[in-house]
Amino acid sequence: MTAEADHAPTDTQRLDRLEASVRVIATGHAQLAEQMAELVVSQVRTDQKNAEHSKRLDKIDADLAENSALTRETWQNAKDIRDVVITARTGGKLVRWAYPTLVAIGLTVATVKGWGEHLAAWLKS
Repeated sequence: MTAEADHAPTDTQRLDRLEASVRVIATGHAQLAEQMAELVVSQVRTDQKNAEHSKRLDKIDADLAENSALTRETWQNAKDIRDVVITARTGGKLVRWAYPTLVAIGLTVATVKGWGEHLAAWLKS
């Protein structure tokens, strides 16, 4: 039978194994550090892109607000023009409807008051 001491690792073997373990850990640490650096760079780029997009969105919001204000102003002006046109049409119809009546009333009053002679003389001159 073999003794346990024959199968026990020597100090050199233990050091070799420990050194190999440290190398594996150091390699893993280096990979993690590299990945973290890539994440930081990626995050910085993402932040820069987000800032650019935010500026673009702010400009779009400002342009949209200006466009909305101009649209409201144009719409109000169109309603004002429509009101003027409707008033002019209504006024024109009222004048056409009331004109003969007003002329007849005016001539009747002038005749009743005796202005007929004065009016006739004025019309002849």
